[in-house]
Amino acid sequence: MLNQTFSKNELAKVLKKGDGRKYNLWTDPDNKDEDLKKYAESICEKDYGISHILKQYRKQKPVFVIDPLRGGVDYLAIRKVDRNLRSIYKVKQADRASIVRQLLTILTDGSPMYLLKLDIKSFYESIDPSSLLDKIKVDQLVSKKTEMILQSLFVHPLINSLSGLPRGLPVSATFSELYMRSIDRKIRNSPGVYFYSRFVDDIVIIGFDKKDVMLGNVKGILQDSHLFLNPKKQEDDIQLNGRRVSTFSYLGYKFSIQRKNNENILYNFISVSIADSKLTKIKKRIIKAFLDYFRNTDFPLLKNRLKFLTGNCAIDITPNGNLMVGNYYNYPELTDVSVLRELDRFLFSLLFWENGYVGRKIISVLTKRQILKLAKYSFVKGYDTGNGEPMIFYFSQRQINNLTRCWKYE
Repeated sequence: MLNQTFSKNELAKVLKKGDGRKYNLWTDPDNKDEDLKKYAESICEKDYGISHILKQYRKQKPVFVIDPLRGGVDYLAIRKVDRNLRSIYKVKQADRASIVRQLLTILTDGSPMYLLKLDIKSFYESIDPSSLLDKIKVDQLVSKKTEMILQSLFVHPLINSLSGLPRGLPVSATFSELYMRSIDRKIRNSPGVYFYSRFVDDIVIIGFDKKDVMLGNVKGILQDSHLFLNPKKQEDDIQLNGRRVSTFSYLGYKFSIQRKNNENILYNFISVSIADSKLTKIKKRIIKAFLDYFRNTDFPLLKNRLKFLTGNCAIDITPNGNLMVGNYYNYPELTDVSVLRELDRFLFSLLFWENGYVGRKIISVLTKRQILKLAKYSFVKGYDTGNGEPMIFYFSQRQINNLTRCWKYE
């Protein structure tokens, strides 16, 4: 049974590695238990409420975070509130890897079907938290303290003036999944829908019905809940039984579907690559790594950044073990490795062909020996060292923060 209290032991369960330093929770790790006890007592006070919130902007959108200097108590409280909500309402974020595997299985089917790739417009901004707060109050499943802290969050001056859910705070992801639960069920059970998947605001539907019929049904269901599709990100002309190759991008992958006939048995051949937008992002990160080097001339840092981009890393961040990141772990279903060769050619062109401003600058500021050292890093070898295993480097969380600093607000 879930313990909803905000006790010292319960707060300890929501901590992640590095939180103590990031939120200034304690100056001496040896006093961790005593400090947690004080925070628990503070949260349990009758008049406690969330107060230390900062408003930032990322990609021209407001993002809200707990103040890392003064909001340590608020951070622990809101993490515990989110844990309570997720446990009680059995809210679980969709698993990206599982969705992709299911999608690949269905795409190989030779049956005549249509595919819709849709995006919910201004997703977080369109969800009214008041209806969810009312539901929580009526259900009477969460503790009074959990409910009171939630209420204090949404009456905070920065949050209260918002339309929709505040981006950046963990409870917003939980609220959005809770809000979409009945909507997902309705779309999944719509006539003609064979497969339905949603990852946050990205939707893929495969069905036997005509695309216009399926699209109309989805629009109607969403509009009943005050949600609308983003026409700029909509792909609704994908036939899975056509003679031409159909392509679409979803969850960072690019899927290419080609009709095949093997002894009168029709099936779809699926090629899986990295989405064009993600490919561009990696190239931009390579450029930014060099641009930052031109300013600081820190060659070991540049070398580690290329290690990070081309290889895979085990980051010591979770209590249960290392977090594995990198192209091998981000794209485990990749079948078209030509995209990795393209990235290698891009890096090689910068180092040796004086490609653009960055390429010309590299020749003038790096020695031949340094260039040859950087040329050893390869996206192809990082993904597969030759025996089916990825190249893995080890970095601490502090090193990762330093490595990724030049890409922070991309």
